[in-house]
Amino acid sequence: MKLFTGSRKHIVLLWLCWSIALGLFQSMVMYRFPVRPVDRVLPWTALETGRQEENVNARLAVPIFTERVAWDSEFYLSIAQFGYDDPAVRKVYQSGRGSASLNYAFMPGYPYTVRAVAAPFIAFGAPRDAATVIAALAVSLAGALLAALSLFAILCPDEGRAHARRASWYMLIFPSAFFLAQVYTEALFLGLVLAAIAQARKGRWTVTALIASCAVLTRAAGVALVPAIAVTAIRFLAQEHSRARVEEGSTYHPSFNQIAGILQAVLVPFAVFLVWKFSFLGERFDIVEHAFFGRSFAPIVSIRAWLSCFASIISWPSPRGAYYAIELAALGLALVSSVWGAKRYPDLVVFGLAVLAASVLSVATQGIVRYVLSCPIIFVFLAHKGRCSGFDRVWSLISILLLGFFALLFSLDMWVA
Repeated sequence: MKLFTGSRKHIVLLWLCWSIALGLFQSMVMYRFPVRPVDRVLPWTALETGRQEENVNARLAVPIFTERVAWDSEFYLSIAQFGYDDPAVRKVYQSGRGSASLNYAFMPGYPYTVRAVAAPFIAFGAPRDAATVIAALAVSLAGALLAALSLFAILCPDEGRAHARRASWYMLIFPSAFFLAQVYTEALFLGLVLAAIAQARKGRWTVTALIASCAVLTRAAGVALVPAIAVTAIRFLAQEHSRARVEEGSTYHPSFNQIAGILQAVLVPFAVFLVWKFSFLGERFDIVEHAFFGRSFAPIVSIRAWLSCFASIISWPSPRGAYYAIELAALGLALVSSVWGAKRYPDLVVFGLAVLAASVLSVATQGIVRYVLSCPIIFVFLAHKGRCSGFDRVWSLISILLLGFFALLFSLDMWVA
């Protein structure tokens, strides 16, 4: 049986063209803008941008693909090469809990995968920094392909091949989807999430548990897969019951192995999350999140902060107003898509809303346009609307323009999300 046939070959070809086009675009940006501008879009961004190459943060001064290495890339490359306690990375101190490297704000899944991919090349004499960057990009691009193929696998049985292909394409050209081709964790995380849900929909519970556990170790938000898989399991059992009534005229009773498999798929990822949460890594994670990034679950404070951000849009035109207009538009699209897909795709909706809630209600009012990549129901909703050729053309134009705009900002070390 061939691995890639028909529509899957089409998706692989789209992914390949997308990877090449985005890479060439970012390279051209680097040649046309040799000086990195200072970004004042948010109160703190001026302190982190506009630096010359010799003054960049630790581990960002890479020899190749510099346009794809910015912001959090520093920490992924640092962990992959030197471990969590890399002395070159900044530290933060919290009273009563000690100090911790900023590396601890990031899960081990992505950087350790990068380390494993880079290891053979380093063993054969390749420079460690160059090999690590190449490995990181390879992992990201592979994650993006896994995400596109998994989304196709989820949608194809219910929606048909054309609709599933369109959803995968809309995912790749989504404005913030350029993150899927950078030294960032988004691609691997999204690929694992969609692969876990695709396997759960087929009733492959052991594989689901393994993939979901890897997603948890890639980003803490992966724990949102636990309720999503539970919803998928209920939906799977309901479908099996309906099938038994129609085909056999009897009531369906799940076997012991099926119940055990479902419990495994739900409980193992949750157990992995708990082990991490109460480990040394989890303890240091909390220190950095609270003391440096200022994140904590505080719904009332968060809502007030977002209302003040909305007020900045009213003061348009301003860089801050433009930034938050896009942020809130992305949030609105996610909510509308979730309402639309709640009945037909409850697993995708539950996962996406859980991730968004954790992000929106964590005080820090930024990054939503990146976090909505973890709401795959958006791409399903857009693909449904894209059956109208007019919408397809207009949305593709808007999305690709914004994709290029965001990729340009990122390539210049300016803040996107």
